[in-house]
Amino acid sequence: ASANAATVPAATDTASGSAKTEPPKTDKEKADKEKTAGPTEGPKEHPARVKAMEEAFGAHEAKKIANLYADDAVIKTAGVPDVKGREAIEKDAEKMFAVFKDAKITHGRIWEKDKHTVVVESVFTGTNTGDSPEMGIPKATNKSVGILGATWMEVGDNGLIKEEHRYHDMPTALGQLNPPDKKNPVRAVLSDPPNGTEKFMATTAGEVKAEEKVAIAEKDKEKEKGGKAGEKAEKKAEKAEKETMDLAKVVEWEKSEIKLENEWLNALNNNKLEEGYKLIGNDILFVDYTQPADIKGKKAFKDMIGMYMTAFPDMKGKMTQSFGDREFVVAEFEYTGTQKGPLGPIKPTGKSVDMHQLEIDQFKDGKFVKGWAWGNNMEMLTQLGVVPGPGDAPAPAPSGAPSAAPSAKPAK
Repeated sequence: ASANAATVPAATDTASGSAKTEPPKTDKEKADKEKTAGPTEGPKEHPARVKAMEEAFGAHEAKKIANLYADDAVIKTAGVPDVKGREAIEKDAEKMFAVFKDAKITHGRIWEKDKHTVVVESVFTGTNTGDSPEMGIPKATNKSVGILGATWMEVGDNGLIKEEHRYHDMPTALGQLNPPDKKNPVRAVLSDPPNGTEKFMATTAGEVKAEEKVAIAEKDKEKEKGGKAGEKAEKKAEKAEKETMDLAKVVEWEKSEIKLENEWLNALNNNKLEEGYKLIGNDILFVDYTQPADIKGKKAFKDMIGMYMTAFPDMKGKMTQSFGDREFVVAEFEYTGTQKGPLGPIKPTGKSVDMHQLEIDQFKDGKFVKGWAWGNNMEMLTQLGVVPGPGDAPAPAPSGAPSAAPSAKPAK
């Protein structure tokens, strides 16, 4: 065999005892295999990854999108079958581009927990020029869509996305593509992120300890200098030490807010809502992107919760993962329940639901004052049997049906 030939270990032929080998691979075959195998690493920083995704999406380069993911990556979208593997992710993107000729995404706010976990808010826009019955679009409408969604990403040490949880409301998009319906209003078409593009970074106890060590070492070092220069340097070191103490307070602050989230869930799960309402600010603003309008004020908030608790009296909720980020709590929620009461025009079905939502909650002085939530109303409606599931024949939601489960504060 030539020096360039690649062989595999021999496999014994049990019938004859002779050894079998695969034909040797040429250099070109090996190069082609490496080319199709995909990248072994991706952007190390979250903003760079978000930018790369945005640019690839805008250029409709499905392969470049897929190459930001690990070979065995999984994309989970509430109410939609999982997309597994880089090849399937590429095909999924190609399908989207075939349905929306000018599809693009524009990122909004970013919340970083650490180098492995990030949550990104983004606007999807596009003109529907292709048919897609499985998306609920039996015939192209040539209308524009613009919805705000969010994703929770888990990234490996190599910079490739291992798992992504996507949250965007399908009924809102379908509503934008169809003639206006006063009985089933949806949010207006968006073109840009409505909440800005600020980046937030969580503070961990490990980071505080590292900063503390640096500050103490710096202070001890400057003390040894003596004189005016030493005094000036020592004051600078003391300032750094104070900043480290402030970081420690931030960590405790973030922990206390997650505790408040759990207190709300405990009140919800144990039917002690009046106790839970004490955690809600009087002027709360709750922006649920599966609903046609924002919830403003404590009374409106309580009314929303009451509607869902009437429909699902055995509702139970839990945070599946979360992290604090200054005054925010970033969390994924799962809610289960059985529809034993009416939900708008939907009569009791006796069916169980299991729904998911991503939420960013803002706290001030121990009160929940503002929140943003993303989910997919289709997840609930299909489980109730009100509309067909993904890939089935499309059907409109019943007149007056709520656009989604009520998020973290309300039960889903």
